[in-house]
Amino acid sequence: MTPIEQKIHILHYQGIPVGHAEEKEKKISAQSSKQRFEYVSVYHTADKNATFEVGGFIREQYERLGAEEGALGLPTSDTEKDPEVKRGQFQRFEGGWISWTPAKGVAYYISEEIGERGLGEATDALTKFPKEADFFQKYYQFALQSEQTTRIPALFTLAQSALETGWGKKAPANNMFGVKADKNWKGKKVLVDTDEYFTTSDMPFPEIMSIEWVPALGKYKYRVKDWFRAYDAPSDSFNDRAQFLLRKRYEKAFLYVGNPYKFAQEVALAGYATAPNYYAILSSIIAKLDSIKTALQNKMLYAGGTNFDDLA
Repeated sequence: MTPIEQKIHILHYQGIPVGHAEEKEKKISAQSSKQRFEYVSVYHTADKNATFEVGGFIREQYERLGAEEGALGLPTSDTEKDPEVKRGQFQRFEGGWISWTPAKGVAYYISEEIGERGLGEATDALTKFPKEADFFQKYYQFALQSEQTTRIPALFTLAQSALETGWGKKAPANNMFGVKADKNWKGKKVLVDTDEYFTTSDMPFPEIMSIEWVPALGKYKYRVKDWFRAYDAPSDSFNDRAQFLLRKRYEKAFLYVGNPYKFAQEVALAGYATAPNYYAILSSIIAKLDSIKTALQNKMLYAGGTNFDDLA
């Protein structure tokens, strides 16, 4: 009997609904395997001899965040009852946690430096990330309008903008995505400082400040000035950037329009940016934005409002 089969027997004994198997047990890494059932998903990590189930509202959110391929990584506990919140649930993952309460719904936290959190009521993302929440409320409408016309996930769009502008702090000439002005660009343009990574040391730029070999990456890091597109307003940047991603180069990403994490991964694989950890950074930002969106949505619903995505 495999560890996952043993776990299913335990769940049955505990009276936890499992349902029928939706897939056979499969390897998801050298040390880990997974099997999805109707009501729960079970993960086993061989080197830690650990087997955990993820179910209910927490599984729904976990899968929206990309499940084991997302920023949260693998579960490090079972779905637990939160002793301080009536009917509350809580679960730890390699990269953070997810909680659910009847009053506040789902909340979660993605940590760049994985830490511990005591059981208790979830931290409100609007309080924890005020700068990021302000950015979300200022620009999400443009990202959502883009999604409605191009199918590009709004959270992906906003995450790219947050990364490129430092949450809105640096957007020269209203360029919200760091899009360069190549030879085909006929609009306004501006010279901007930027870092680039290449395998050779002879790449041409309008101005080169420094070139440094980075052994860990096997690439040269360029500090240069290059031409970037300029816009009259941020909304123009969002509209133009959407057209940029409709190129054939990124067509595989559109197989995952319902999952901003997978969409981001395919865009990164297609060479959107030269930074080697581009997807890892972007997925963490998407998770943070999603937590802010959830908090805003819950706040509106409890006040008798409407769906947040209906406001674009």
